[in-house]
Amino acid sequence: MSVFFYVKIYGGSKLKNIKNIEGKTLKHCRKQLGLTQKELGILMGFPEHNADVRIAQYESGKRRAKMKIIRKLSEILGICKYSILPVSVENETAVMQMLMRIDTLYGLEMKNEDGEIYMKFPNNCETINRYTKQLYCLKEMLETGQISYDKYLYIKAAFGETVK
Repeated sequence: MSVFFYVKIYGGSKLKNIKNIEGKTLKHCRKQLGLTQKELGILMGFPEHNADVRIAQYESGKRRAKMKIIRKLSEILGICKYSILPVSVENETAVMQMLMRIDTLYGLEMKNEDGEIYMKFPNNCETINRYTKQLYCLKEMLETGQISYDKYLYIKAAFGETVK
């Protein structure tokens, strides 16, 4: 089965508000595991008197976590570190630049069917293709009510890692 992803060309911006997506992902995963900010901060080794403040700063985007902190957070939460690393997709131009870089690195295959553009990763991108198929199945499970939206977001953050 080939994995194509569909690119719909819109007039104007159709991107969701994704400011501080790393902090939102961190907060969501912490809550999914039933941890308070203070509990997560203590697990991180922060002093108890300000453990919750440190986590709140990362979640709100007021403070950027260094790689050492990102690694430990992802380990404790059982998620992939890349899900809480900053990435520039704040607007459609940034998304297109990312797609262009992906094309440069992997050589995306493209086709046009009745004015709808489809992109496909080559077969040698086994991990990307496997995760894309898993994401498709996950989205189907969400749409049919087999999993909650919270579980859906947590599993997406854990791609590449073992889910707790």
